[in-house]
Amino acid sequence: MHDLKGQVGETAVVGRWNRFFSGRHLMVMGQIALCLVMLFSAGLFVRAATKEGKQGATTGFSTDGVAITEMDFSLARTSQSEVMRRAFAAVERLRRLPGVESAALTTLVPYNSSITTTRLVRAEQAPVVTGSNAPATGTIGIYSSISPGYFKSIGVRILRGRDFTEAETQTGGATPVCIIDEGMAEKLFVGEDAIGRRVRYAEPTARGASDEMEIVGIVNRHAHGMEDRGKPVPGVYVPLAQEFNPVLFLTVRSANKGSLIQEIGGYRRALHELDPELPILQMITFPAFMEKNFTLRMVDLGAMIFGVFGGVALLLASVGVYGLKAYAVERRTREIGIRIALGANRRDVFSLVMKQGALQTLVALAFGLGLSILVGKALAAVFFQVNPWDPFTLALSAAILTGATLAACFVPARRATRVSPLRALRTE
Repeated sequence: MHDLKGQVGETAVVGRWNRFFSGRHLMVMGQIALCLVMLFSAGLFVRAATKEGKQGATTGFSTDGVAITEMDFSLARTSQSEVMRRAFAAVERLRRLPGVESAALTTLVPYNSSITTTRLVRAEQAPVVTGSNAPATGTIGIYSSISPGYFKSIGVRILRGRDFTEAETQTGGATPVCIIDEGMAEKLFVGEDAIGRRVRYAEPTARGASDEMEIVGIVNRHAHGMEDRGKPVPGVYVPLAQEFNPVLFLTVRSANKGSLIQEIGGYRRALHELDPELPILQMITFPAFMEKNFTLRMVDLGAMIFGVFGGVALLLASVGVYGLKAYAVERRTREIGIRIALGANRRDVFSLVMKQGALQTLVALAFGLGLSILVGKALAAVFFQVNPWDPFTLALSAAILTGATLAACFVPARRATRVSPLRALRTE
């Protein structure tokens, strides 16, 4: 037996475990571990992109049958009164078209690549704070200016209170008003009914507005982008005349959801007939608008990049395992031949090679699992609705990698079973 061990083809004094954790074995196991990290990261990106495609309860709004028209009146330096006249004429024109359930204006729609935020405080809580060194007070929220029917057009529900009136939206009412979502209401008025209460900006807006506003409605929470899908940022909405912006989005909900692309052609013709000089930048479906979101594009790009690197890493790991096992079998040809000559059957020889490959794969996967969890936590800042240690993605990545590495071990193991004892004994 001592003579047999001395003929193993690798330095006998290193011992079994030293051979198992030799430099070249550690290198291949490191490749396998990093490959698992790449595959798992790619899986998280894909899962995030897949979840972004699901609408309804996950976002708090609905994109079915909704078209978005972006207009920028600042390109022609149009006055506010003229912008309001032309924009509301466009809304009224589309509302009269067959199949249109709702049409409205807004300065911001969900998944726009840029957002506007403000801070609100209860009217009795604190005066307006000014100055660059002033402390940040109040509750931060995403805000936009809208016209009546906006919430209906994107499938957001008014839970309590009312929508804005046409007078409030086009000319401004006697009292400034606003609508907030559940998140803002819960933060500003814990355990109280927010309807009829008054709030004010914690600091002046771009127009210098600091008047108190009466809350006339509360809407359901809804996401404004991928970043707040799991926990939507609070929102506040004011009439368009109260906070004017020349960049406007016209939202239209159609009853003909299956033929929305054709409907958009009709919307475009109707608006061109009404006002050929409307500064329309784009007119697309809501899902297509969302796909242009910067963060979503980064997720898709990340899935592609990590997928490519993961595929390359998988290939390199498989080639590495195959090369290592083929080299080991070649080095141990004499030992294997002697084992067969002494009575070992070919199944035992096959198991000998496969067992070591499986154990090394298991060790590499254990190390890769720890790295994957760390990477998943780092990516959690982006994927709010994806588990950073998603068991399905992790199990699938590990299964793919295990299958590839064991398949790489299979050919050298089969080759070992075909070693001729006579030829092995003649090998120097």
